Amino acid sequence: MTTSKSNSKKIFDTELLGEVILLVVVGAVFAYMLWDSRDWGTGAWLLPRITIFFGIPFWLWRVISLFKNRITDPDLQIMDTGFLESDADGKVLMYRWIKLLGSTAALLIGIWFFGFHVAVPAYTILYLMIFGNAKWYWAVLPAIFFEAIMIFIYGDILMAEWNTPLVVEWWNAFQSN
Repeated sequence: MTTSKSNSKKIFDTELLGEVILLVVVGAVFAYMLWDSRDWGTGAWLLPRITIFFGIPFWLWRVISLFKNRITDPDLQIMDTGFLESDADGKVLMYRWIKLLGSTAALLIGIWFFGFHVAVPAYTILYLMIFGNAKWYWAVLPAIFFEAIMIFIYGDILMAEWNTPLVVEWWNAFQSN
């Protein structure tokens, strides 16, 4: 990062404060979900507690790493779009916004066209390979993990209903003619 020392310190303090606030809010939501769901029926309390079960380890890891390392090297944060960097010109900021909005739109359109079970793993793989410069075999591992969560937790345990992808509707309409 090529910002001056004072700008860098200011951004660092703003980012640290923002992360601390976010972590406090997320921790409070986890505590509230656990407290509020204690009197719910079996089917109702399952989703908040599964969310807490999977979320708390990541939350704890982030809290520990934030205060152990303060803020890590920004070049290693593939999810950081870097909107606070003051030395970025208009083209760089526009590229970051296009990347953020475009990848989110691609995910939503993919879910609409192909469904969750195709779009989420494909998005995960492509995002990690394109923006994170990850090798394909490292990008496939989180995709398999997310697919397993969708199948086993949301599909088998929570019995979630999935949208019918547009491609399937078109195929069914084509088959009926």
